[in-house]
Amino acid sequence: MNKKIIVISLLATFATKAQIKKKNDIELSASLGLASSNYYGDISLHNNQSIYTPTYGVRADFYSNNRWSFLLGLEYRTFGSKIKSEHFVNGYIYSNSITEKLNYIHIPFNANWHFGSDRNWNLNFGPVLSYLQAVSINKQKSDMTGIRDTQVGFGFGIGYKFKITEQISLGIEHQEYISFFSNIHKTQYTPFIGNVGGSFNVRFIYNLGSKKLHQE
Repeated sequence: MNKKIIVISLLATFATKAQIKKKNDIELSASLGLASSNYYGDISLHNNQSIYTPTYGVRADFYSNNRWSFLLGLEYRTFGSKIKSEHFVNGYIYSNSITEKLNYIHIPFNANWHFGSDRNWNLNFGPVLSYLQAVSINKQKSDMTGIRDTQVGFGFGIGYKFKITEQISLGIEHQEYISFFSNIHKTQYTPFIGNVGGSFNVRFIYNLGSKKLHQE
């Protein structure tokens, strides 16, 4: 009986160690999630409300050792806000709202720190480059003139992955983002309106293993 327990313990230890990544390992993943976003900056934005949109994408992790990897991604993200306004006309208050959406291709260039005894946790952070693809107001396509078509910002997040097999894992994560520049090209009279948002994602992860191993 004791021998069986020892053998099972050794096999479990081996399986755990086998899934801890090494130098030159590569992980590919695809994600699907729900994102919230809003504008920040100008004081008149305090009545704005967040909008909720789907987000999806792919990314690759290139490991330098069992704790650090370089994360490169390609994601579809929507930012924007529900803008509320009130007008006084002949003693009456009239309110209305419009929903603005800015659709981006989102490219994170992040450092990714893997921690925990089995390296199941990760903390990513770093710059994010975004390219504007379309603008809509109340679901109607709008002109992009005057809107910055390239954004640079900072992203960070935390995640946990459940290892299913040596190569396949399922992850959950929370990501946050804030842009550095205003969405509107700056002039003397334009306010600063930046993007801020977060997302909760489910991620399917596939471990390719080592580049060197595949080359041999």
